Amino acid sequence: MHTSRVGTSESNQDRSNVSEESSRIESRSSICLGFGRKRLEIIPNQKRSEFHHGRRQFRIWRGLIMAKRKTRKAPPKTGIAAAPYTTFNDLNNYLRTETDRKDVAGVIRKQIREDFAGDELKLMLNAPDYFYHFNALPATVILWKQQNLPMPKGYDYDTVMKTFYEELKEGAERKAIESAKPTDRLIKTPHELMKEKTERFMAEVEYVVDQYPNQPKFNMYNEMTLVSLAAVSARTVFDYYERILDELRELVEKKTPDLVEAYSHMTVKERKEYYEFIRELVGDAKKYILAKKATRAIRTPRVKTADRQVAKMQYAKTSDEFKLTSINPMSIVGSMRLYVFNTKTRTVSEYLTESSKGFQMKGTTLQGWDKERSRQTRLRKPEEGLNMVLTKTPTAIGKWWTTLTTKTNSCNGRINNDTILLRVFDR
Repeated sequence: MHTSRVGTSESNQDRSNVSEESSRIESRSSICLGFGRKRLEIIPNQKRSEFHHGRRQFRIWRGLIMAKRKTRKAPPKTGIAAAPYTTFNDLNNYLRTETDRKDVAGVIRKQIREDFAGDELKLMLNAPDYFYHFNALPATVILWKQQNLPMPKGYDYDTVMKTFYEELKEGAERKAIESAKPTDRLIKTPHELMKEKTERFMAEVEYVVDQYPNQPKFNMYNEMTLVSLAAVSARTVFDYYERILDELRELVEKKTPDLVEAYSHMTVKERKEYYEFIRELVGDAKKYILAKKATRAIRTPRVKTADRQVAKMQYAKTSDEFKLTSINPMSIVGSMRLYVFNTKTRTVSEYLTESSKGFQMKGTTLQGWDKERSRQTRLRKPEEGLNMVLTKTPTAIGKWWTTLTTKTNSCNGRINNDTILLRVFDR
């Protein structure tokens, strides 16, 4: 009983201490945790453990708010949107090498729709595709003007676009005439497709050459690489401009009167510069042709099947005298070791090859055999020797061969009507 009273007294004392602690907390001002406009209030009479739990909950809540506030990075600009406007040539080179051809065509076609209407608009939009896809200069001046940037020296928007529109109209009219011609064949041959691709590329190069000396920087090698021009097409371009180069070389070095008169609109300095310009185009085309030749796939000859290789092979199928029957001749193709027996001369031959493809046959002649290791000898006791060759391993046959007293000779690789095909091995 006494013990019970003591326990009760201690319990009452604990309750008193808790009450005093609570009163002290209540006397304090409320504790608040704040972030932005949100506030998390901790009630003063909460226990310490509950207080820390509230702090943890607040931190979680704050992290979620910050995650939502994170802004996504804008995707990098590509295509026309990423075009540089540092210089006119930078913009032109970007449209040539870094921009999809369809994007260049889109810039040009959009401007055509603004400049033309009705039937004329329909005609200008119906030109061959290469007029829109491979003419970066018109797209360059269009975009440059849209940015209200001053045109560089030698370039005039109206002049460039007028020249381009004249060529475009001519190409559209030519296409309309050709389309009106009756044709019985709708599918184009590979030769026709390659010819069209060559003509499109030539048109682009000619446009650049016609703009000289006001043309942007043009790298023939890079342009050929960009469109994956075939070697035969590159050869066509090379031959065309090589003739022009020979003419210019005669103009600059020999000063032929007729050529001097033809290029009288140029000064001597301008002639030399034009000559160097064409020489660089020809040199780049030559380098591209050599690069194509160096990287072209080597055509490997097609290996004939075994049945085709032995189709004309002549051999003895059986021998009644020696009671022998030849194996299937197709088993020779691809094997590494061959034993044959000539019933007329009574000679046995051992053929070996080090080729990974094994033996091959061409007509009646064995191909790929090793002349140094292959051998033959005449059998004095054919029955004994043939039994050895037909039943033993190559190692055992080799040991038996060393015991022969007859002379070992070299082989000739020919198989005829007297030859029995004894055995083949894959080693």
